[in-house]
Formats: sequence, structure tokens, C-alpha cells
Amino acid sequence: MSDTIQTVLIILSPAVTTGAVAFLSKAWISHALEKELIKFEKQYASIYDKKSMVISELYGKLAEASILLKDLVKLFQPAGQDLKAKNQNAWKVWKEAEDYFIKNKLFLSDDTAAKIEQVIEEMISALAKFDTAQFANDTYQSDDTGMWEAAHEKVNKDLPPILESLKSEFRKELGVNK
Repeated sequence: MSDTIQTVLIILSPAVTTGAVAFLSKAWISHALEKELIKFEKQYASIYDKKSMVISELYGKLAEASILLKDLVKLFQPAGQDLKAKNQNAWKVWKEAEDYFIKNKLFLSDDTAAKIEQVIEEMISALAKFDTAQFANDTYQSDDTGMWEAAHEKVNKDLPPILESLKSEFRKELGVNK
């Protein structure tokens, strides 16, 4: 082999080796990054799925509690209703919503959690006012304390705008447009 060819090979050999190492390193790094990206996308999708489920379940529980509360505190009630059963059911559904919220608060933004806490507080306040007005009654009785009317006001005027705001917040977090 001639000296010129040997010199060229000596000069090119490190360049070719370096190029091959760089190419293989780039391919390996790209593959590793792609694997990490897929793993991250799966984790994010799983979290989003859980968050979506929590929002759906929680909104359903709060809506059900709101419906029961409205029925419980409406000012004109048909005669002969079982007040205790209606009251116990409203408290039970409210408590289920509160418990579910506490267990799943992690999946909600701070703003959303604050609105839910406000809804829960308004509901318990209405329930407490109504219980004060109808203390130990098996059926609806007239109320001279004004607490029944205050509970009615809370459920029908104070609570709906907060629930509507919460619904908008949930839609925003889920990426659902109006």
C-alpha cells in the first residue's frame, strides 16, 4: 500500500469512526426519547381519564344533591310527605358528594376545588337552616323562625350561580366548548 493511501486512511479513519459513533448515538438517543415520550403520553392520558371520571361523577353527585335540596326546601309542599325520609336522603346524598370530593380533590385545580367547597358550604348551610326550621318534625309544619325561607333562598338564589360557574369550570378543564 502506498504511503499516500495509508496517510489518507489514517486521516479518514477517525472521521469515519466519529461519524459512525455520532450516527449510532443519535439513533439510540432518539429511540430512548421516543420511548419516554410514549410513556409520558400514556401516563398523561391515564391521568386525564381519571380526572374526567372524577369531574363527571362529582358534578353528578352535586347536581343530585341540589335537586333533592330544592325539593326539600320548596315553600309549598304537598300534604302527607315523609319529611324525615326526604331530609335524611338529602343529607345522605350531600355527604356522598362531600366524601367523593375529599377523596378526589387531588385531580382538580385549586380554583375548581374552591368552587366545590363553596357549593358544599352553601348546601350544608341550607340543610342546617331547614333542620332548624323543621326540627324533629315528621311532616312539614309552618315555620315562624324564617329559617325555612332562608334555606329556600340559599338553594334557589345563592347556589345556582355557583353551580353554573362550576359547570363552566369543569367544561374548561375537560376542554369542552359551550
